Amino acid sequence: MLGSVAVDGELSRRSVDLRSHYGAVVVGSGYGGAVIAARLAQAGVDVAVLERGREWPAGTFPDSQLAFAGATSLVMPRVTLGRADALFRFQVSPHYSTLTGSGLGGTSLINAGVVLRPPQARLEALLPGILGEQLERGFARAFEALDPATLQGGPSRLKVLGARRGPAGHPFTPVPVTIALERRLSSAGQQLQPCNACGNCVTGCNVGAKGSLDRNYLPLAAQHGAELFTGVEVRRVVERDAGMGLFLSLRDVGRERFEKTELFITADVVVLAGGSLGSTEVLWRSRDAGLPVSAQLGQRFSGNGTVLAFTEGLDEAPHAMAEAWNEASGRVGPSLIGMFDLRDTEHPMVIQDTAIPRALGPFVRAALATSGRGLVGWAVTSGDDAGGRLTLERDRLQVHWSGAGRSEHHQRLEHALERFSRALGGKHRRNPASLLPWKPLITTHPLGGCALGEHGATAVVDADHRVFRGPTRAVHERLYVCDGSVFPGAPGTNPLWTISAMAERCAERLLEAHPTLQKRAVTRRPVERPDGVGFTERMHGWLSPLAPAKPAPKPQAPGAVPLSFLLTVEWPSARALEADPSVLAASVGTVRCRLLAEHPLTVTQGRFQLFVDTPEGTQMKHELRLRAADGTEFLLEGHKEIVDDPGPDLWHDTRTLFIRVTRLDDGERVLVGHGVVQTGVFDLATQVQTIRGVTRSMPDDLRARGRFLRTFLGRVRREYQGLVGPLIR
Repeated sequence: MLGSVAVDGELSRRSVDLRSHYGAVVVGSGYGGAVIAARLAQAGVDVAVLERGREWPAGTFPDSQLAFAGATSLVMPRVTLGRADALFRFQVSPHYSTLTGSGLGGTSLINAGVVLRPPQARLEALLPGILGEQLERGFARAFEALDPATLQGGPSRLKVLGARRGPAGHPFTPVPVTIALERRLSSAGQQLQPCNACGNCVTGCNVGAKGSLDRNYLPLAAQHGAELFTGVEVRRVVERDAGMGLFLSLRDVGRERFEKTELFITADVVVLAGGSLGSTEVLWRSRDAGLPVSAQLGQRFSGNGTVLAFTEGLDEAPHAMAEAWNEASGRVGPSLIGMFDLRDTEHPMVIQDTAIPRALGPFVRAALATSGRGLVGWAVTSGDDAGGRLTLERDRLQVHWSGAGRSEHHQRLEHALERFSRALGGKHRRNPASLLPWKPLITTHPLGGCALGEHGATAVVDADHRVFRGPTRAVHERLYVCDGSVFPGAPGTNPLWTISAMAERCAERLLEAHPTLQKRAVTRRPVERPDGVGFTERMHGWLSPLAPAKPAPKPQAPGAVPLSFLLTVEWPSARALEADPSVLAASVGTVRCRLLAEHPLTVTQGRFQLFVDTPEGTQMKHELRLRAADGTEFLLEGHKEIVDDPGPDLWHDTRTLFIRVTRLDDGERVLVGHGVVQTGVFDLATQVQTIRGVTRSMPDDLRARGRFLRTFLGRVRREYQGLVGPLIR
């Protein structure tokens, strides 16, 4: 069925499958969003998950320096280098930077998968308003779904580190990680392969052993009817009378080559779950556009006291340099195996071993001027005072925390790590970035920005994760935030289990508060999209209530108003298109016309046919359902007449669309007008560049493009034989 397909039989849907309204829209697919999407879908709610990044099946993660660079973006104050939807997203600020994951599954794709719970005293200090039976149930349900395992024996690193003691005799203790140690099924029934001990978990598991969210909560959501979209970035949200509206940008379909017009959809409830940076950025943009939000937005940013460090010169090689995933010897083990728990010392911290991934090995060895044989990395979590601040400047989120790397706390931490390395029999090596004069820090655990609390004067969301309307206790009843951004401070250890538990609780509370959320009409299961193909096009022209049914482009009819549209069109299968050029394609995009609405209207679930045989001859057909931000709906029907009339009319026919627009008024169609739009020369050149295969591999992409071009040119040759036959034989 059109509009119910996914790439390569995986989880994600293309943006052309978007609908105009959902019961719940979850923004982001990390530990907050994936959990809530699964639980709402299980309750029968009509759920859409919108993820900016792409889907990364096992075997597609970067395994070399070049591939890593191609999957990385540097988001700096004035410019972004790399793709905006890159897997590794470095938010670079002068004093404090962050690394997060962008893809279906969020940072779970590139973390070590450590499942630890903060001490109860720390939870009570951070989250006093949400402790209780529901949160404890959340911890239990999350542990069952994530299904972690604790490594015992095996890799050399565990033996080498297990034989050593930290200061005051602290032992190295294996920790639960979301890695399959044997072939088994995940909690959602997904096949997990046994870990081959290559050590590349933090650059993405190509083996298929990692229990990232695309193997548990997200498949569970899809199995219960949730629609998971990739390549969709939510820019801002607005409040409506009976729900919320979302302004979207589509990635990787070529729209940005033409313009940056945003789409608009609605939902009964919206849950922001884009992480500390993502959710804060959406709320900040929304506040700038008029949404009342607490002035505490962006405050209490924390890096969880994260520090990267190394120990060099151990007398026995720990084998902490990761190997090629398809040539692993089995000596390295998962990226992270265990920890030295020093939270009971003068300088409380958790020191977790970290294998250096193969893609970063040459860089680390060069930066530290070492062969890497006796080297092991450490991910240190010590907590901090949440003294950072997030702001939106020039439409870019900025991290402000001047002097964090020069603080007394950080200097004490470095000295403690020097003593720790000596206790192990090695030498402490700092993160190479700390050698710079301003001592910048980088964290893989960005937290805060939408802090949870009891009042809008001191927090951004309440104990049920609803967004405060300002410095009061009043909240937006249908706008939630549930991810690491709600932490008002540092938990002091890996936060994924706590975030998942909070999301489990949030889902319960949300369903209790909104028992009448729109239910899904049918269960939509993704099917294979083996060789999809599509393009993006822009056309300009006019619409007039006084024009005839098939007007000439010029002169314009009386009362004509400019009309343009920007559409992405996709077919599920290039083979099916080649066999039948009239097969339906789906389309999504925007239409601009002041006769219809002041702002751009959104097209969802549009229909397009490339070549249709009619009594009047061959036609190209569009059928677009338009929706304005105020909810008014229109139907735009258009056709191109592909007929070889006397004279050289190929150029005119293939770029001229005759349109008819009606307003949908209580089931009735009220004529608005007729018009005509055309493709400009430069727009046509850009459109050709956007033709692409909706596939995973370059060969399949080229084959899909080839089938589309053969279909198009072959039919044009048939219709205009006398004019173009000699040119395309």
